[in-house]
Amino acid sequence: MKMANLREYYLDQNYNCAESILRSANDRLNLGLDEKALKMVAGCGGGFGCGGTCGTLCASEAVLSLLFVDQKAHETEGFREKCIEFYRRFESQWGSVNCSVIKAMNNRDDGSRCFITVEACEALLNELIAKHKAEMIVNTDKEKQE
Repeated sequence: MKMANLREYYLDQNYNCAESILRSANDRLNLGLDEKALKMVAGCGGGFGCGGTCGTLCASEAVLSLLFVDQKAHETEGFREKCIEFYRRFESQWGSVNCSVIKAMNNRDDGSRCFITVEACEALLNELIAKHKAEMIVNTDKEKQE
């Protein structure tokens, strides 16, 4: 079965921004998330449906959590700093983390919706993951060994 990419999830299959980020990361990074787990960020899309915090930011932080948290976030050395780094880079790129602000800048009437934001957020996520690749923790592998 061919894996879909970000564009296919967001534009062709009509998943929201958060769903598309998580689904694409699941494919790219072989996270092993099933359909039930992939639904966990659905409510983050559209800034939690009310223009609040951008769904791509929320889903990206979820991916970072899966990749870098050992047992508990607050007990995982360096995790908080990775979250802050991602958040600040995202905010610096758009001047805000608020969906309604970012959407006003990047939403298109051509049917691509907020794809500019979704694509840019995935690029930021990929950069951060590559930068910290040596620190990745794959929880699913550890759980299978225990």
